[in-house]
Amino acid sequence: MGASTQSNYGGGASYAWYLMDLSKPIKPIILQVRKQPQFVSMDKPDDENAFMRKKYRYGVDDRKNVGYGLWQLAYGSKQTLNSTYYAAARTAMMGFTKEDNTTPLNIKPTHLVVSPSNEAAGKALVEAQFDATGASNVWYNSAKLVVVPWLT
Repeated sequence: MGASTQSNYGGGASYAWYLMDLSKPIKPIILQVRKQPQFVSMDKPDDENAFMRKKYRYGVDDRKNVGYGLWQLAYGSKQTLNSTYYAAARTAMMGFTKEDNTTPLNIKPTHLVVSPSNEAAGKALVEAQFDATGASNVWYNSAKLVVVPWLT
């Protein structure tokens, strides 16, 4: 078979948005919990800071690791979030194939992840039944919208 190139990045220079397929057992991003969180308080009368400085400290002892799962399950873009680029992202994801370049991976995007700057565009794209002209929105309910404040 001939080699082909597949990409999960749409380019652009606007606000980042991501399309993900979270329906599979393996995810595009994996969280590994190495130790369950444990609340730690340093407020006993015999703790040095509590005794000497009247300062009480509280924290969490926790260990986790994050890594990538299957890159094909996520598509990132900084293009303007609109119907055209959303369609291109869905087409790219659903077109991902195995190494033989013919067997599809059966990927169907389930979540649209956006920053607050893209929330209105995301809502108009996947949560509005009709577009601005009153016509049916073909992307209505095609993905669940997730707004993440940490994205820029």
